[in-house]
Amino acid sequence: MTDLFPESLQPEALGFRAVTLMAACFFALYPDDASCDRIAEQQREQCRRLGLHAHKWRSPELFHVSIAQWGATKRLRQPLDDALKKAKERFHHPAFDVTLVATARLNGQNGEFAFVLEADSETARNVHSLRHALADAEAGSGLVAARGAIRPHVTIGYGRDIPDEAVPIAPIRFRARRIEMAVSELGTGTHHHLDRWALHEPGQP
Repeated sequence: MTDLFPESLQPEALGFRAVTLMAACFFALYPDDASCDRIAEQQREQCRRLGLHAHKWRSPELFHVSIAQWGATKRLRQPLDDALKKAKERFHHPAFDVTLVATARLNGQNGEFAFVLEADSETARNVHSLRHALADAEAGSGLVAARGAIRPHVTIGYGRDIPDEAVPIAPIRFRARRIEMAVSELGTGTHHHLDRWALHEPGQP
């Protein structure tokens, strides 16, 4: 597992498990550069349409599809970093396409809504399957992960006056070839990428 923690979250000083109490720790899919550019184009168009000020727009380096939080440690039988490494060895799931097809409004915080690009139903089915694969892999190490269905999306901004209606967009499609273990230090607006778990293309072992 690569040592990409910010200085304030160094696991050597805090203990790897303690980091989960101080930061958001999650698995996510990140678009490739070309798709990120297309998402940014939609962000500019859609946020301007709604009159969202630029400081309410999410930075492109944070564009991602959140899949699941790391598993809870209630049944952990070993150090968390070892448990995650062993879960990675057990993990297996095919690669798939993520397709963003419409704007949507989701609950946010502090009285604001999240303005998102939502994925299609096929992506949602694949993400649900991926959540199960992650949970299965983590369960062998005593980690308890969520398995319920979610609405896959990429957040592009926040605001109070986002309409509760879907607006179709020209589809944006990217290939999910790996899932990232990420940490977001609360209040900093940065993501630190710790490790990558490969998704397998057809024909790969």
